Amino acid sequence: MKERIVLFSHFSKSGELPTCSRRMLLSIKEQGWVFIVISNFLNSEALEWCKLQGMEWILRDNKGRDFGAFQHGLFYLKQEQRLANCMGLILLNDSVYLRCDYLQSSWVRFLNGLDDTLLAITDSYQNGYHLQSYALNIPPLIFNSTQWHNFWRLLNISGSTAAIIRNGEIELSAHLLRAGFKLKALHPVLDLRRLSGSTQFFEWLKMQLDASQQRMVHDYIAAQARVSSCIINPSHQLVITSLFDGAPLVKRDLLEANPSAVPDPFFFASSVDWFDAEEMVGYLKPPLVGFKGSGLIQKILRKLYNFSTRIQR
Repeated sequence: MKERIVLFSHFSKSGELPTCSRRMLLSIKEQGWVFIVISNFLNSEALEWCKLQGMEWILRDNKGRDFGAFQHGLFYLKQEQRLANCMGLILLNDSVYLRCDYLQSSWVRFLNGLDDTLLAITDSYQNGYHLQSYALNIPPLIFNSTQWHNFWRLLNISGSTAAIIRNGEIELSAHLLRAGFKLKALHPVLDLRRLSGSTQFFEWLKMQLDASQQRMVHDYIAAQARVSSCIINPSHQLVITSLFDGAPLVKRDLLEANPSAVPDPFFFASSVDWFDAEEMVGYLKPPLVGFKGSGLIQKILRKLYNFSTRIQR
């Protein structure tokens, strides 16, 4: 049977599948895709929802994080001989939030994919050119190739998060480029940099913000203009520009902790339909702040988390 398959990597200590993740999965299902949810833990309610939606699931340890999950899913598809009849393949993880007005974004373009090109939402030059792997749409020309299978067969999913990113996300793009395959981002970092300084973008800001708010965003963009494009993470530093450009996804860690101190996307919530506040309740896991001794608590929790992660691997 011909099918288009999504491998969805999910991680949760409580086994919950947040409302916004379900909305994202259903938006893809509406386009005719079938799902395999690959998770460390799904509680009974989440499993019942997957069953109701006709979605398959695989439960595994979190070894290798997203790339370990994708490797496991791809080995499963090969074992079940489903890739031969697969018309499309998407690798997607749960680190992203699908904007509420996604029909006005490039989401459907991403889901439609390209016949001869690996398609992503964004790309990056950090530590070597690569497509950012939170969402990848791969055509049969690539996922049926020897080069694709060799990459996943030889991928080492042990080691630190940095090692997994280097050996997985960055090396996947390099490996496919060396093999002569085409890669494309719908919102390339260099285009977003140009757009950040455009009259079009500043005119849009004027419609969204008052004068003092505009100055804050202008000051941030001016500071970023002094930073090389090669060390910018567009999913963080260029998030407002990418949303303006029609990017459909926002990284969860940006909404939770904003590590790059960019103008908060929630800052625009009164004038654009990007977020649903009710969905955030079960989705965001912000860091502890503001409590006496919270710095010490955070250090202890971080050590416990790192220790538990090593055990899971």
